[in-house]
Amino acid sequence: MKKILLFASLMMIVAVSTSLCQDVAEVRTYNVNRVPGDPPVIDGEWTEEEWAGSEWSGDFYGTRHSYNDASLWGEVLDIGYQWRALWDDDQVYILIIMPMLYINPNGLVWPEDLVDALVADDVGYAGWGNGQCLNVEFFVTPNWPTFVEWGELNEVGTDPPNYHFAYFPLLADIDESGTEWAPSNFGVRGAEGPPFFATSHDLPGDWLPITDPAAAEDAGVLPFQLAALPHLIEGAVAGEEIVGIPAMELAVPYTSLSFEGSPDITDILDTPVDLEPLVLVPDEDGKYVNVGDEWLFNWCCYIDGARLEKQGLGLANWNDMGEGGFHNAPRGILIFAEGTAVASWMMY
Repeated sequence: MKKILLFASLMMIVAVSTSLCQDVAEVRTYNVNRVPGDPPVIDGEWTEEEWAGSEWSGDFYGTRHSYNDASLWGEVLDIGYQWRALWDDDQVYILIIMPMLYINPNGLVWPEDLVDALVADDVGYAGWGNGQCLNVEFFVTPNWPTFVEWGELNEVGTDPPNYHFAYFPLLADIDESGTEWAPSNFGVRGAEGPPFFATSHDLPGDWLPITDPAAAEDAGVLPFQLAALPHLIEGAVAGEEIVGIPAMELAVPYTSLSFEGSPDITDILDTPVDLEPLVLVPDEDGKYVNVGDEWLFNWCCYIDGARLEKQGLGLANWNDMGEGGFHNAPRGILIFAEGTAVASWMMY
């Protein structure tokens, strides 16, 4: 009888693994270590000392999508895109770097309106209307195992509820006379930008976390911080060499994923139960995150047009997914770790 039960248990494990990883690589995990000292300064500049205790994520995969040459589907890509993260009791800190062969100027929007390209703040016009539409995006579902059985929200082909963030690295559009038609999407985020970014989630309303420090203080929360710089390489030939390695730094307060820091989220009682993993609620000790918590997470990106021409590569993602683009599961898993030293990141 014990042998029969053991065999049945093993078959269930195989079934879950097969459904989760069908035709894709094993789900990646990333151990997020605690900040060992002072937290990173969110300014678009970064050093190894500033990000000590964190480790790089590993290379990205080629997305199974018509934008990519089929030979690159699911292949680990040597494109240099990397990210790393740290955490403390208030927020998670994220750094991503994006070596590019070509960085678009801003200003190419669908009505061919070069002057007002960024009038609509944080709705994506800065990137989606751009001719080559390069960007980076992250998707996060916090504390997903708390609400559903393991694997239910992360099966191949599903679209789990998520917070969604998109950023478009764009240079200022300046003509030969020196006239600036559209501003750069680099800099340190102020109350209204730049950088401009797009956000959404599956709860009613858009997810637009508070970025204005004064407004955040009034709400009793920390502001969502964002900064990005292009780190241009002098003398590099666009399309042939890496012309810049844009770096983006984020500080995402846990309250940005809660009612306090995202006031447009409507009453959870009016929301389907299967969306509950999106809303962080403090425990009896007032903590939003504890050691051992897990978040579904993925970085996805449109690759610069020069790579598309040279390598047949348009889309990439950190955790390999099934066909259909960025919104598909499986996503990778962030594990909030106790340590402050770098440990090798693992694979499930």
